[in-house]
Amino acid sequence: MRTLQYKFEDLSGIIFGARTDMADRLRIMKIIDQKCSRERRSDFEFFEVRYAPERPPFNLQPLGLLKIKYD
Repeated sequence: MRTLQYKFEDLSGIIFGARTDMADRLRIMKIIDQKCSRERRSDFEFFEVRYAPERPPFNLQPLGLLKIKYD
């Protein structure tokens, strides 16, 4: 229910929280793919926070298999 106003060109990526639902992730990724296609961007990155039992307990992991390519 929270919204934020931003310029898409100012975003370099999105970090999904550890509990972000897969359906929500896919919906967001499709929206970003459409925006990147319109603006011919290929520099957008996706990350997720993963829980690990060591310290620090949360790690930021790139979702490297998901690449947006528009040359």
